[in-house]
Amino acid sequence: MVGGQPRELTECDFDIVGPMQHKFVYCSEVLKVLCEVLTDLSDLGPFMIKINNYKILDGVLQAFDVESKVQDQLRLLIGNIAKVILTSD
Repeated sequence: MVGGQPRELTECDFDIVGPMQHKFVYCSEVLKVLCEVLTDLSDLGPFMIKINNYKILDGVLQAFDVESKVQDQLRLLIGNIAKVILTSD
């Protein structure tokens, strides 16, 4: 109870079952479900999901067969862009 009032809580979950070599596909499916749920909550309004995980970026780059040297350069570039954005707030 919060402030003497009963609080309603709704929870949901889902499980991911499958071979681990597809773990980045599973991560993208989790994001897809999250976006669908948040979009369906019409009174929520606009939302933004921020992800700070280079493993996801690595998975996307690997899925598109980006050379490792280019992957390194992209990680560095994205990191620098993020620093500029974060320091400009």
